[in-house]
Amino acid sequence: MPKFVANAALQTRRQQRRAGRGRSAAKRRALTRDVVLLFVLTHQPPDRVGVTRKLRLNVTLKKEGGSYTLDMTQARYKTSRFYGPFAAQLPRQLDSVLDAYAAALSVDSPDAEEAYLFHPASGDLTRPLDSSAWTAFVRRLFGRLHGSEVAPKTPTRGRWSLTNMVTSV
Repeated sequence: MPKFVANAALQTRRQQRRAGRGRSAAKRRALTRDVVLLFVLTHQPPDRVGVTRKLRLNVTLKKEGGSYTLDMTQARYKTSRFYGPFAAQLPRQLDSVLDAYAAALSVDSPDAEEAYLFHPASGDLTRPLDSSAWTAFVRRLFGRLHGSEVAPKTPTRGRWSLTNMVTSV
């Protein structure tokens, strides 16, 4: 005879999963990082891959007036000499996700004040992922969530693939 789970126990387990209980702090932080990446790539796709890879709290990603701003006025990036400094307000949909990730980073390290959002797994918040690790990270994330790996250097294909993934769920 099959063993059934009581509805109350099932509901409790669902609520615990939604709240993130039962997962380690590192796992919750990693999941939040994945959500941040997906939000940034879909809500505010950058003109250069390195812009997203090198996002840094309070340096290139600043919170001003309750929302986040992408501030590339001081940063040097590949095409900055042609296009000059750049600053733009990020969509409001990113605020709560970025706040949660910044809070998760600050719990782990005193370096979190100016942490790179996408840093090496070693936990060194003072440097970004190198470009090969960044590509592998994005490819694995898309592969895990969508079934096909998409490199970050193919933004049109990446956005199309992600849009299909979100609408097919």
